[in-house]
Amino acid sequence: MTTDTGMLTRLRAMNLELNRMETIFQKERLVSAPLMVQIPTGTRCNLRCVFCTDRTPAVAGAYRDLSLEEFMPLAQGLETASTVQLWGWGEPLLNPQYGAIFDYVTANYPGIQLNVSSNGTLFDAAWQRKFLDYGNFSLNVSVNAASRDTYRQVTGVDLFGRMATNLRGFGRRLRSGASGCAQYSVSFVVVRENLHEIPAFVDLAAEFGACHVQFMDLMNINASFGALSAGSEGGRVRELFAEALERAAAAGISVGTFLPYGEHDYLAMEKYGGSPAVAASEEPVALNPCYEPWRNMLVSTDGTCSLCCRSGVVTGNLAKDGLDAVWNSDVYQSVRKTVNSAEPPDFCRNCPVKLGISS
Repeated sequence: MTTDTGMLTRLRAMNLELNRMETIFQKERLVSAPLMVQIPTGTRCNLRCVFCTDRTPAVAGAYRDLSLEEFMPLAQGLETASTVQLWGWGEPLLNPQYGAIFDYVTANYPGIQLNVSSNGTLFDAAWQRKFLDYGNFSLNVSVNAASRDTYRQVTGVDLFGRMATNLRGFGRRLRSGASGCAQYSVSFVVVRENLHEIPAFVDLAAEFGACHVQFMDLMNINASFGALSAGSEGGRVRELFAEALERAAAAGISVGTFLPYGEHDYLAMEKYGGSPAVAASEEPVALNPCYEPWRNMLVSTDGTCSLCCRSGVVTGNLAKDGLDAVWNSDVYQSVRKTVNSAEPPDFCRNCPVKLGISS
């Protein structure tokens, strides 16, 4: 393994070009390696968000941190990957060894872009300096509220002030000329408890110095989550979202949406035509191409790899099988053969990427 930045930069450029060609020709078995590898550094979290998995003390033992020793065997492919996502289902900075993992990656794979998603409560001045000193990263902060009261209602904790202080400080550092952050975004999962703050969230993002706001739909990971969904208030949410778009345009902030599909189309913008629910439509639905099976590899804390964050399809175990065995497994090759065909796998048919309502 080389740590020469120039050599790694050339390797990544060669891998990227080869991957592009293999993607264009829809190759099933790849010579190129993944462009993006997601390696979660733990699953613990210091929030108890209403739209997430159970985070009560009774199930605390179900969540864990990844040690540096456990992380290292999972770092296969980072020599050629353009991006590594150092986060998973939890708050990455809660892991006491996150700093050691950060140092290991940046020392051994210099130049790779780090992608981090945090809730911002632990993203203090020291962490901000550490990321900015490295100089090649993108950051999303999951905020989900524009006021202290709503934040407490949605997250179950009273940490809005700490989070806001951290993000204002980070915004000041960026405005003062600090470089290296490829994108600084804040995200907002829309539920009944916070939908009234959709426009105000854009204002808060501007105050934080963020360049992008990502609105997301509720993921139905629990049967009880139906009560949280704002899907029955489509008219109101459309009005609020229209106002948010106007505020974002005035502030020079870009807006992205994980636009709902099926029966929850309440965030659909005009360009999507307000089309009927895909699941209820008897007409054939034109599906967009998907290139994730050529580009991305998602790894769990035990080394198990999955096809994407939506399907849950397992492709192998990186720690046990090795990179090539996983990346060119029968599952990966089968999906590459069919994902963009007239008969894609069933789990692709209601995917927001394939439906053209997410990227």
